[in-house]
Amino acid sequence: MGSNFQLSDLTGRFRVQAVEQMAVKTKPAKKKEKHSIRQSKGTMNKTEQDFKDHLDAVVSKGFLNYSQSVTLVLANGLRYTPDFFTFSKDGRKSEAWEVKGATNGKIYARDDAIAKLKMAARVYPDVIFRLVYKDKTAPGGWRMEEVLP
Repeated sequence: MGSNFQLSDLTGRFRVQAVEQMAVKTKPAKKKEKHSIRQSKGTMNKTEQDFKDHLDAVVSKGFLNYSQSVTLVLANGLRYTPDFFTFSKDGRKSEAWEVKGATNGKIYARDDAIAKLKMAARVYPDVIFRLVYKDKTAPGGWRMEEVLP
């Protein structure tokens, strides 16, 4: 239902403004910075798959359940979806798990991911937030750090 109009359809000062705006020279395009490719939504990387296998072993013992579809609202328009969200069978304890890669104790995570994780810990004090990464020296092969608000 939209109608096409031409510059000649505009009246006096609006035509002048439109011509001035079209005449503004644009700045040359900046070179695009290289960004790492984000993971596709709904897929797990190898580390997340390994941690899921670890959780499956714990779940099989009957202590807890887990979900990968919990999204937490942090602020207007800002959301955080942990890699895994576990809850005890009795419903008294909830934990959000963020799985990251690491080499020699150095965790690979973007600053915004860590900021969201800390903000989530502040907004949801009843949930325990954990940052998890592989560590051969840790019990079970996983190092788990609680995230404080």
